[in-house]
Amino acid sequence: MTVQEASGEDPVDKQEIFRIPYGSPDIITSEKLNRANGVLWRPLGIFVCAPCNKAIKMALSHFMKHRRSPPHNDTTYTKDDFIALAREHIFHDLDVIEITQPQISVVPGIPFISGFRCPIQGCYDARQSKKKALEHIRLKHPLELSKQPQECTIQSIFDSNQKFYPVNIPDAVPATQSRKHHPQLIEQSYEDFYAKQREIALTVPDDNAHLSPFLQKYRWHKVIEKTSPRVIQDWLALPSDEEPKLARLSSIIKTYYQYAVEMMEDDGKVPYSLRIRRILNTKKSLSYVHFMFILLPSPDAPSSQRDINNNPLQVPMRNSTVVEYTRTIIRLVAFTLRAYAGDLVDFEHELSPTPLTSALSLLKCMESSQHSLDQCQEGLHHLLWSLLTERVGEGNNRSPVDLFMVFANVKSSGQIQELDNISHFLATLQWPLRTTGFLEVVQRLKSGEDIEE
Repeated sequence: MTVQEASGEDPVDKQEIFRIPYGSPDIITSEKLNRANGVLWRPLGIFVCAPCNKAIKMALSHFMKHRRSPPHNDTTYTKDDFIALAREHIFHDLDVIEITQPQISVVPGIPFISGFRCPIQGCYDARQSKKKALEHIRLKHPLELSKQPQECTIQSIFDSNQKFYPVNIPDAVPATQSRKHHPQLIEQSYEDFYAKQREIALTVPDDNAHLSPFLQKYRWHKVIEKTSPRVIQDWLALPSDEEPKLARLSSIIKTYYQYAVEMMEDDGKVPYSLRIRRILNTKKSLSYVHFMFILLPSPDAPSSQRDINNNPLQVPMRNSTVVEYTRTIIRLVAFTLRAYAGDLVDFEHELSPTPLTSALSLLKCMESSQHSLDQCQEGLHHLLWSLLTERVGEGNNRSPVDLFMVFANVKSSGQIQELDNISHFLATLQWPLRTTGFLEVVQRLKSGEDIEE
């Protein structure tokens, strides 16, 4: 009799593991990831440490402790290394994954075993033993005591906790059977399995009873209907080494906002700077910026134009906040350029024609070594200003910014983010776009336009 049987526990199944499929579109590698001995598993946005066979929570203190512990014992890895890694890739920065379906795809490079999951609809709790699964039902679902746990494959993903998740493995190797005699079968079915998982698309009932008030109003779920969340992640990804036409984009955008910060921090450089920044920080300020003749409202203007915010648009106190905002704009511009250049796979949305000329001009500027950084920044500004002020016409034309707001809030599960997370994202978009409005005013003042206070 085993120890587990004597204690009433189920015998623990032997751990098994899928190899990391280097070369798969779901596995991201880079020089910085190699430096940290890991890969980015795109479906969940997690950092998988190859030597440790675990996902590592992407928080500075935790990651640095990980690097300094066995088996790494790496005292040369610095905070700057981590910051550079976090800037280059988009990570899920928590050590908990929100499950919105009975199972998620098994994560390669991390051990998995047989276990049990809660049978109650909407509850995706997973445990190693049937005894612990029954205890979960007793404590969390006391009205469902007649139901039994379901056998499944489970995985403990993060190094910082022992939480298990129910996962899918290829159908060729049932979760309830021993897999130690099927290593070749697992390897052969691997690519087909993940290819199938990548094609899972979101389907949301159209009945308002199933929708949050936010989705009832804005219908974001209809925009992404029948679109794989994996594909959407590709559309919005940061520029990669495999996109030479976007190779200069990140540095152009960073320099652009560095210049904006310098202009904003020195009121002496811009006439009426304080008042302009107060207007730009006012709700519905885009109308002020778009129509220059009401940029600085006269005393006899309607009250809605006179009631401007006393707090001016300011540079965020933390440089990390500016970095976060800049990353959002890099993703927005990269998505816009890919869309207008026809480089997005399975993209079927009709875009507004207004920013097309600016987008193609910026692409041409970046691809030519004869164009300077300043010239490309000017092209970037024209594109951002076009995105900021466009008026979408009738028909099915969509604004790239509107689409980006939807796509950027799609989870890896295919569900829409919660309202709190959407609000945070919109804040990362609001400051840089309003800052573009500020730079537009600066340019017009420099060109001699007379804006009277």
